[in-house]
Formats: sequence, C-alpha cells, structure tokens
Amino acid sequence: MDAALGRLPGTVPLVQIAFFNALPPCKGHASPQEVRGAARVGVGSGASSRLSGFHSCVRDPSWQAPCLTTRSLLQGGPVEILPYLYLGSCSHSSDLQGLQACGITAVLNVSASCPNHFEGLFLYKSIPVEDNQMVDISAWFQEAIDLVKNSGGRVLVHCQAGISRSATICLAYLIQSRRVRLDEAFDFVKQRRGVISPNFSFMGQLLLLSCWDYRRVPLPLAQGKFLHGLFLCLF
Repeated sequence: MDAALGRLPGTVPLVQIAFFNALPPCKGHASPQEVRGAARVGVGSGASSRLSGFHSCVRDPSWQAPCLTTRSLLQGGPVEILPYLYLGSCSHSSDLQGLQACGITAVLNVSASCPNHFEGLFLYKSIPVEDNQMVDISAWFQEAIDLVKNSGGRVLVHCQAGISRSATICLAYLIQSRRVRLDEAFDFVKQRRGVISPNFSFMGQLLLLSCWDYRRVPLPLAQGKFLHGLFLCLF
C-alpha cells in the first residue's frame, strides 16, 4: 500500500493545475498524460510539487457521459481499495450475494436516492448529497472517515454510479488516514476503478483537505470564499 502510494515526480504550473479542464482522448483530445507532460515547464515551488497532476483528475460532465458504458460502470462488482474499504455503485449495493462474497459488514450510502436494501444484515450510514457543484461534501468527510476507521469490518462506499460522490469519500479517507497528496490518492483509486471522476467542486474540496488541517482550521468553502481558500492553500 505505501509503495503504491509513493511520491510522484514533477512540477506543474499552479494556475494550469487548478483551473485547466483536461479533456479525455475519447473526444479526440490529448490524454491527461500528454497534457501533464506538456505542462511540466516548472515554477519550482513546493506547492506545485504537492499538486502535480491535479488537472488530469478533474472532469467536465459534458464529456464524461459518452465515454461510459453500463459494463464499465459495473466492472463486475465492488472494487477493493484497501482490505477493509470497497468502492462501488448503487447496483453493487443491491447485490446481496456480491456483498457477502466481499465480506462487507457496513455500507456507506453517499446518495439521496439509493435505498438501503438490507438494513437487517448490514450497518448503514447515509450521506444524502447530490452530485453537483454546490454541494459541500467536505462537511461529511469526518463522519465518513470515522465510520471506515471504527466499523471493525469491511465497508462498501457507494453512490449512484460509483464515479463521483463515493469516490470523493474514498479519496478523502486516503488523504486523511495515509497522509498522501490528492494526485497520489486519485491515481491509487483510479487504478482500481477506472471510471472514477469527482466533479470539479469535489476535487477542490479534496485539494483543500490535502492542504489544510481541517480538524483544527475550518475549510473555507462558504459561498464566495472557496477561491480565496484555494489561493491560501496553494500559496
């Protein structure tokens, strides 16, 4: 685990990292790897090193949907992020045989619409948020992290499709518990579930989580303060 989350080399200009929309090859654009390589013109700061590759993690909903298929969303079943942490979709959460095969003991439902199918069999916690740019999902980070830490078993984290909300929670857990950068956590999770793509706002909140001690200093995500907080975080 620690080796897989090793430090990534290279520096990237901060403005490009934070605000560049990296379009995927499925629409005929350069791959994130090509964009990342082209951007390595270096400002040499410690902040840019912390955030290398951030731009390649951000999605634009306008191009995401055509690239996905039902098969790619399901990917056979929930994926193991850590021996006690699984990531999946609403469909996975409704598959009792699949949950039992993975040894799931608790389910973290990161949606406002997916039902808790087996409340008599598993411990459930619901985070009723929508996948949109206005949601402050960071307000739920600590509760979600505590559930994973204290469940004593295996936790499935899911949302509707297992792409944005549940992936954000898994990334927050890795950032906080393993003390890794956002790009490191993102690459680690994406290797296991290739369709993850948190929305831009969620990525910004994860970025602040990785830069701020959010248990002591409130994340500046209130309306009108996000960019100010991001600026303070980066510089």
